[in-house]
Amino acid sequence: MAEISVKLRAGSRAAKASAVAGAVCCVVGGSSTLGHWDPKASPKLTQVLNDVLTWEGVVADAKLCSGEQFKFCIWNGHTHEYVWEESGSMHAMPAVGLRLQAFFEAASSDTTSQSSPVLSPSAQTDKLWKVVGGNTGGVLVREGCPLTSTELGRLSTGSLVQEIQIINDRLHYQKLSGDGPASGWISLRLKGKDLVARTSQVQSEFGTRSNEQENVDSGRRTQSAAPTNSKLKIQVTVDHARSPKAAEAGKLDSAACCLVGGIPALGSWDPKQAPKLSQRRLDRSTTIWEGCLDGIEVDAGEQYKYCIFDSVKHLYVWEESGPMHFWPTSAAVHEFEAQQVEATPVAAWPPPTTVPRSAPAAELGSGAEIWIPWTEHKRSPEVPHSILHTFHWPFALTSERLRDIGELGFAAVQISPAQKSKPGGEWWTRYQPQDYLTIDGLGSWEDLRKLSEEADSRGLLVIADVVFNHMLVVANCQEWKGAQKSPQQLAALKRRLSDAVGPVFDAEDFQWPWFEMSGEHWDNDNRYEGWGNGEWSELRHCEKVVKVQQQHLQLLLDAGVRGFRFDAVKHMRPEHLAELLSYVRQSGQACFAYGEVLSVDASMHSEYMESLAMPSTDFPLTVYMNHILMNGQEAASEDVATACAKAAHTEGW
Repeated sequence: MAEISVKLRAGSRAAKASAVAGAVCCVVGGSSTLGHWDPKASPKLTQVLNDVLTWEGVVADAKLCSGEQFKFCIWNGHTHEYVWEESGSMHAMPAVGLRLQAFFEAASSDTTSQSSPVLSPSAQTDKLWKVVGGNTGGVLVREGCPLTSTELGRLSTGSLVQEIQIINDRLHYQKLSGDGPASGWISLRLKGKDLVARTSQVQSEFGTRSNEQENVDSGRRTQSAAPTNSKLKIQVTVDHARSPKAAEAGKLDSAACCLVGGIPALGSWDPKQAPKLSQRRLDRSTTIWEGCLDGIEVDAGEQYKYCIFDSVKHLYVWEESGPMHFWPTSAAVHEFEAQQVEATPVAAWPPPTTVPRSAPAAELGSGAEIWIPWTEHKRSPEVPHSILHTFHWPFALTSERLRDIGELGFAAVQISPAQKSKPGGEWWTRYQPQDYLTIDGLGSWEDLRKLSEEADSRGLLVIADVVFNHMLVVANCQEWKGAQKSPQQLAALKRRLSDAVGPVFDAEDFQWPWFEMSGEHWDNDNRYEGWGNGEWSELRHCEKVVKVQQQHLQLLLDAGVRGFRFDAVKHMRPEHLAELLSYVRQSGQACFAYGEVLSVDASMHSEYMESLAMPSTDFPLTVYMNHILMNGQEAASEDVATACAKAAHTEGW
């Protein structure tokens, strides 16, 4: 068991991310104990009461070795996304009996001290559980969260445990008293009966909570007892002809209609936590959901959506497309997947049809065009005037939503990388290719062909995201760094890489010698051949690699794709990209292509835009817009170059 506390710097991105609902601090590393760099599977720390800058907890696993290197990351359990991972040196796991006081993004300042032998007075009572089931010998303990993981034995009835984390109905615990495994995973309930229950026994066994802590909790209860809306009645109508899938989902006995939005009162986009309408009735070709929402604090005009949720399987069944709804101030009747925008009670929509401009168009860059959806302005027909990024959507889902996408005014859809990638359901696995000659992960080649065919019939362009700079991660930076001093370890890692990308590629198709691309190297001349974060498997520019990548492009062309977004372009030499662009342009198909240049350096954009006659992502404009949104209207008086210079200085771009 390792006891860890980490301190965040006030005002940092990590501190801001920690203040968002759903945020947790994860301890991530290369071992199975630390989740194989997957935050969902890694140990989680708990935010210290009344201190948003400090996280603490225990990492309990018999396999854990002192000295193991790791990092902290802020992960949002509501959105299931990395929010911020620390840069800089790795931390080292403390020895048994020591407590690590760590500092986020400042591992050199870490210190260790003697661990507390018992639960500290600051422990929160809602993290303590008592085993109340398992009368025939206790509850079954497994090594991991999955029910198929190794059995460790049984935890006796009456045992007291501390919660480390909860995933669905599984509790990861650290034992405080009783017989059985010191740590592991148990079920919260079985066949409707509780196996464990939160306990107030902490007051007698570990001391009562301080008056200060009680006052904080009392203040929270008082604050939450003043809802803005009291018994707000809402009715939602689902037209069966317009929304057949929502209508079909509404027939499930366990279905509910959820009101999901970005704030905690609306579940932070998690339907399990969102308010629900459970009353329903059928009126000819319409399903009507209704109910009274009592005591929910939501500001008038807050945007949200309705979704049909299966409360037994804990799954989204169908989320409405179309414009968002606005939180009403009185009883309201809404249409599911309404085709028209509702009137908002705070008059925030629609935006003005004219947009004031404080700077001439020339300052926005040569040839820049602004397309504003709510005006009559039109762009030239050579390129799509607006692209909907169907980020991480399965091909079948994108196909189903094409009618709505077209009616909303979009000219193209951009899909996530289509090739077979690193196993896993997270979005970032799509950007770790494993096999360019196989279309898999978001759907098959046939699914992609059907999507392209349907899009073409509706006058929409399909743009594919392609990742040709690097392939999947097979080892972390520390493993590669250590291997540079050990020929045996380097050979083993190369075999691991060959096994992962074979038989199409082998280790010799990658860039050697290995070089960690981090810090200033993201933007200097080392950006072409360096391994990103020391772990991206960097492909080299050679005839074999180019040929395989051209075969992938042909697979996409044959499926009907007519546009390409080249990922991580600034890490590819222009001559490499030129061979791929030439192949596309000589295919006989009218194609649109652009590159991702993640930089505010105009010369870096010109390196690709001018020599390859290819547009790039307008990252400087993105930075400028973000600068205005973050700093207020007065920031609009600054030009793009000034805003980018400030961002580069403060954010490290």
